[in-house]
Amino acid sequence: MRIFLLTLLFISQWLLGSYTLAFTFSAQTDRQQLFLGESLELLLELDDSSYFVEPDISTLKQNFELLSSQRNTLVRNGAEPVQQWVFKLLPKTTGELQIPPITLGKYSSNPINIQVKNFLAPTTLALEPVYMDAQVDTEQVYLQAQVILTLRIYHSIPLYASGQLSTLSMPDARVEPLGKPRSFEQYINGVRHGVIEIRYAIFPQKTGELIIPALEFSATLTGHDPSSLEPPSNLPGQQIEVYSAQIPLQVLPPPTQYPGDAAWLPAQALHLEQQWSPEHTELNPEQALTRTVVMRILGQPSSNVPALLPQQQDNFHTYANPIQKQQVTSEQGITSIHHEQLALLGQSSGHFEIAAIRLPWWNTLSNQLEYAELPAHFVQIKPQKQETNLSDIFYLYKDLILWQILCAVLALTSLLFFWLWRHARRQPAIISYSSANHARLIENLKRACKNNDPISARSALDALARHTEFTPNAAAKISNPFHTALTELNSVLYTETEQQWHGKNLWQAFSELNRLNTTAESATLPPLYPP
Repeated sequence: MRIFLLTLLFISQWLLGSYTLAFTFSAQTDRQQLFLGESLELLLELDDSSYFVEPDISTLKQNFELLSSQRNTLVRNGAEPVQQWVFKLLPKTTGELQIPPITLGKYSSNPINIQVKNFLAPTTLALEPVYMDAQVDTEQVYLQAQVILTLRIYHSIPLYASGQLSTLSMPDARVEPLGKPRSFEQYINGVRHGVIEIRYAIFPQKTGELIIPALEFSATLTGHDPSSLEPPSNLPGQQIEVYSAQIPLQVLPPPTQYPGDAAWLPAQALHLEQQWSPEHTELNPEQALTRTVVMRILGQPSSNVPALLPQQQDNFHTYANPIQKQQVTSEQGITSIHHEQLALLGQSSGHFEIAAIRLPWWNTLSNQLEYAELPAHFVQIKPQKQETNLSDIFYLYKDLILWQILCAVLALTSLLFFWLWRHARRQPAIISYSSANHARLIENLKRACKNNDPISARSALDALARHTEFTPNAAAKISNPFHTALTELNSVLYTETEQQWHGKNLWQAFSELNRLNTTAESATLPPLYPP
């Protein structure tokens, strides 16, 4: 009984901890490899919607130039709002750079490593306002191995977003898009170019010469960019068509040293791991042993990855689950993840060996044969008992009653914690202040706007959000003037370029919102700023 009470206490504490809200502050970039002169986007997200502190990005200025910033509030699938900051950064130098952890009050984001390379602009790029460049990571590839094709469309003049790229079709190769097209800026010889990047993974299915065909990009001009050094020779509405160059590939057959009785498997990296359940090596009769194998392979689509676990095993009945396949894309191309699971049930008692796995594969980076191996596993299956002791039945029945009681208590505890959590979420998150305090907070905002002080104005807005039912993001959604004024304020605060700010627009927009809210409350209507 003492063990039962300790177990119940442990599980109750675990359940209580599971309902504690844990907020996260994360950082990610749209890419980790780029050329000098190219911009990248840094995305910061905080799922604590009641937190009104801006991130400290001063640590970025050592290696990056801040081009622009934007703040959003997102609601995903009916969940709590997420605060989001988007910064466009321009690296100042080449090499291995790091976006350090960004602090946001008590939170800190994860660091991100960035690789910046030197950029050699195509000669044609300096002559054409719109140009398409196509490159492959290798011009010689093994059969069914991965080739990454990168298409970049450079334009020094503005284009409508309705541009179209022809479909890449290759009858003798499998083509897999690597994510969605990405857009960024590239400064070349002092001229700002917009860049649209599209990447493909190509897997040749036939040896010999393989031609990557030319692709066509068509778009419509929107007009001349005033910041461009190009002469305004192109008219708005003009249709432009550009083509990429054809690229020949030399496809090699599997090397002679590769085992002839094994499936051909070229890849850039391959990793195997396995788990046994239960982990101990002594099994009771009728106790199943589960073998789980996970394979991660870089440079192969999931359809080309062979199954590893045998469907039959000596001295065991086997029961296989369907293979779970996953395919993800990254800067390196396609990574396939295979999850295989096999249950084994011994046919008789004794000491048995479950065979090891040895998978040959060809490393396309080092150009050599390698083997991925999993060790053998030994198990001892105990003999079947001939009779059942009455005391065993008694203790088995007692254990069953205890577990039924435990399950009932856990169910009731879970329902209680869920009810308390729901009840707490319905309580107001903001304590109402007196009219005098509310007037003082508004007076602080008015004074900051009159003095054209953007920092004090932002602090006054945050103070109103903390101590009243007013929230800037909610107000911006129902008032276009306030949304415009708030955007101007954030632009001055979070852009590196010095700008003059006038608080007149913000104060007028806030005053109008305050007047509407006072009128709505006097007419017994719902409040303008919901809690």
